[in-house]
Amino acid sequence: MKRFIIYTLVILAISPALIIAQTADESTLVNSLKIEKWIEKNAVEIQSIEPDSNDKDLLKLSPILKDKKIIGMGDATHGTKEFFVLKHKIIEYLIRNENCTAMALELPLHTGVPINNYVLTGEGDIDELLKKAWWWHKTEEIKDFLVWLKDYNTNPDNKKKVSFYGFDSQGFGNNVFQIFEYFKKVEPRFDEIIKPSYDFMAEYDFFNYASFTPYRKQKHDEIINKFKKILETNQDKYIAKSSKEEYLLTKARLNTFRANIEMNKENTSYMKARSEANLENIKYISEMQEPDSKIVVWAHNGHITSDEYIMQEFFNFDTKNGFYEINRQTEDILLGCMLRKYFGDKYFTIGFEFNSGGFAALEARKVKEFTVDTPEKNTLPYLLNEAKVKSDCYFLELNKKKMDKDTYSYFRSVQFVHEIGAAYVSRYVKKVPITSYNSLIFIRNTTAAQMLDLK
Repeated sequence: MKRFIIYTLVILAISPALIIAQTADESTLVNSLKIEKWIEKNAVEIQSIEPDSNDKDLLKLSPILKDKKIIGMGDATHGTKEFFVLKHKIIEYLIRNENCTAMALELPLHTGVPINNYVLTGEGDIDELLKKAWWWHKTEEIKDFLVWLKDYNTNPDNKKKVSFYGFDSQGFGNNVFQIFEYFKKVEPRFDEIIKPSYDFMAEYDFFNYASFTPYRKQKHDEIINKFKKILETNQDKYIAKSSKEEYLLTKARLNTFRANIEMNKENTSYMKARSEANLENIKYISEMQEPDSKIVVWAHNGHITSDEYIMQEFFNFDTKNGFYEINRQTEDILLGCMLRKYFGDKYFTIGFEFNSGGFAALEARKVKEFTVDTPEKNTLPYLLNEAKVKSDCYFLELNKKKMDKDTYSYFRSVQFVHEIGAAYVSRYVKKVPITSYNSLIFIRNTTAAQMLDLK
């Protein structure tokens, strides 16, 4: 082993074009120049990210996305203007050309319902609606997208309407009240079999569950199971008295309420409970759409990724502390892995990556703007930036069939990639690109999303 390390250091000193591709089993030297040439040849250049710009540069995406059902579009940060703007352009293209009929955001389920009503009918004040969203949705870019979607849907020339949903099970808002309102509408024996459970469900709060007695905790589980069985047993009758969408939305509300209780239980993985519930919500959203339609799932890279990865506790490679196995995000807790298992090849992921620039993130519970410089060598963003692609933004399909041996070896190995969450507490994670994403979008320089002044 020592001989291999010495040999590797000598080779790297002689030829800086060589980089290390490390799998779980071995490390191999690959020629970075060769990989850069492959990127240059296969990159689909995006000349402009602006939604109203010419979309001819997106035509090459159509054959790639033709047979897909769920298109997961990630974020390397929660607060990058260019990511949001480009997603707007791509989604607009998918709506007009690829039968995309629904958007599902990493947004609480109950928060998405009134926004959906806004984009479908134009009713409501978008600023007021966004006040109830998470901070990274309170941006000029998100608002611009939602206003565009509303204008599209309310234009009588557009016969096909596009819905908007929140899929996240974190938080439950008015879900309990709406569940009972639905039962009141469709269940003739409401007063007898539903109403007596209201007090138990209404008393729940995410922060008071720990103080409940074992009896009350058991009672909550029993009520949820009871309501689920009633919904499933009476599916046809309930849909006849309401609509398929109302019925499925109620199932999603109950699923979200259940998830909030599961996330509070001792010896339960919070992330696993959240991801499992989010999968169910996305499945319900999918059932609301026509079989041949497409749905965009808009979330952080960490949620759409379809392979496990390792998180970290540092900003750069100079920090003494490194990556720890204890921070491994495994397949059984990741939403993207669950989506891949359920939808199979119908699930297509687009990871977003960047070279340097600004973004918004939390620090001490306040949204601030941050800037990062050019990434370290031997990182994926560094290599993507070194490739001599003329455009500052490009799409890259990670398709094994189109790769030579060295290129596949690199993308099939563990690489450092940008992944910055809601709070800026770290910069990189370790991922295997080709098993994590079906494709990448790379943007050289970024700026922070523009926060709305919502009082």
